[in-house]
Amino acid sequence: MEQQLLAFMFNTRHRLSPDGLSGSATTEFNGDLKSVNEIINRAITVWQSGTDAERIAYKDMFDGLNNNAVVIIPGSSGDCPEPFPAED
Repeated sequence: MEQQLLAFMFNTRHRLSPDGLSGSATTEFNGDLKSVNEIINRAITVWQSGTDAERIAYKDMFDGLNNNAVVIIPGSSGDCPEPFPAED
């Protein structure tokens, strides 16, 4: 699970915008809209104290999030970088 969580963190925090996605950006997770921060925090809790079944379920969910096109609802305007650098 830890590799999938790290990949998710990399995919959300190291995007085209300089600061990655804001922690308030949301996506569908377990049938609900959850913020990036909520997903990461819950996954860390499951990793530290969850059952094996929970860890496997989270690993599978992160596999899906990391390997497929995922709809992200912006949490701030910084989540939507311009396609080209601004000219001076």
